[in-house]
Amino acid sequence: MSRQHQAIMPGRKARRSFMRALALVAILSATALSLVTSSPVGAADQFIPEQIVGDPNPVVSNDADSLPWGVVGLGNWTHVSTNLRVPVFAIEIIGDRVFVGGMFNQAQRGSGGTLESQPFLAAFDLATGEFIDTWRPQLNASVYALAATSDGKLLVGGDFTNVNGEPFTAALAALDPMTGQVDPTWRSHLERPWSTNEPVVRSIEVRNGWVYAAGNFSHQQSFASRTRVYKAVKVAESNGILDTSWLPQVTGAGVWALDVSPDASRTTLGGYHTAINGQPNTQWIGVVDDVTGATIPGLVYTKTHPSSGHVQAIADTGSKLYYSGSQHYIFQHDTTTWEREEGTTYVFGGDGQAIEIADGVIYNACHCALQTAYTDSYTWPDPSPGSTAHDVNGISAHVQSNFGYVDAFQPAVYYENGDGAWALEFDARGCLWVGGDVYRLNDDLPYRWARGFTRLCQDDHEAPS
Repeated sequence: MSRQHQAIMPGRKARRSFMRALALVAILSATALSLVTSSPVGAADQFIPEQIVGDPNPVVSNDADSLPWGVVGLGNWTHVSTNLRVPVFAIEIIGDRVFVGGMFNQAQRGSGGTLESQPFLAAFDLATGEFIDTWRPQLNASVYALAATSDGKLLVGGDFTNVNGEPFTAALAALDPMTGQVDPTWRSHLERPWSTNEPVVRSIEVRNGWVYAAGNFSHQQSFASRTRVYKAVKVAESNGILDTSWLPQVTGAGVWALDVSPDASRTTLGGYHTAINGQPNTQWIGVVDDVTGATIPGLVYTKTHPSSGHVQAIADTGSKLYYSGSQHYIFQHDTTTWEREEGTTYVFGGDGQAIEIADGVIYNACHCALQTAYTDSYTWPDPSPGSTAHDVNGISAHVQSNFGYVDAFQPAVYYENGDGAWALEFDARGCLWVGGDVYRLNDDLPYRWARGFTRLCQDDHEAPS
């Protein structure tokens, strides 16, 4: 939704009615044109919201904290690897610091306040939100992924060609979280020599002494060793040296998301790719063995609409696999049978962009501000027959035990250009940090200022039981 619409529309309820009217037009138009064939869902598969079972699950507050600093501006477009224009793509927490990465070029203290030039990667105090002006790494392009190693290094992924001018730090580097200096003992330099585009890392995970990184690149170099790779790598957490026995061959466009199962037996890759290891049913998303990189069969991606495709967020909890993307969904699969068990679609808009799970609640971020989510739905723009409508504002929450929708969670976070949240990260206190094109924290004048990121902490409301 444009800022002009936000200015003239008289409040949240009116705006939601407006969005639902637009959604209804989209649904009726699509039905009239017969663009989508909806598959009915059997009664045994349908979820009734009132029948949530198990212990109450705490959800974070709808009211975001007013932080003193934010990030603003959009940085270097000389070799940007996406048409998205989002200030914040990644958030990571190490100790008492919050690290924020994205496309921004400055940190700003409040509305009209002090501006500090610190492109693409900045640090803030976890408790106070104050900008840490002594932490000043220099990157020349965007950051899309952040992660922490077990010994406290900050891993940074993006489409930058170097960090602090250090050689062999393109797309993936390890930094000291206290000084911002590149760790001299760690190298996993990435290249893309057969393309005019720079190499890019969009997702990083750390598990059992290994670092997994995925994006779009074709070669990896750790110190003296250079190896042909295929958009995903597994490197030693201690020094960045490649595991050459794990080389899944991802073809087509890039990978945007990955996750590793808790027992480190499998890795799921999702994105715009056309195949993994040349195997069927691996376009958009596929699962590989964590030792060999061979494809694990069984997971089948079913489109919500002929135009749908890419996967942008993945979470593997061991017994369940969650993923979200285009067009406008989050799905749950059983990891033993790979059967798709649950689904929610977002009408009018809402590609899934980030998933975070904590305290028995699944949070799914999407560009779905003030729209409608349909549980027990697997099609778009028409929701599946028998589905149930719920309000959603940028992030939906689901009870992990049965995918029940948490209607009480309607965070008062609003976005400048409708791109929504791309980063979700919990801290040790139970606060959920949200990053994207965050712009303000309420729906009525006077607006509460925020730029790029905010946080939602615990309060006394709970998921239904």
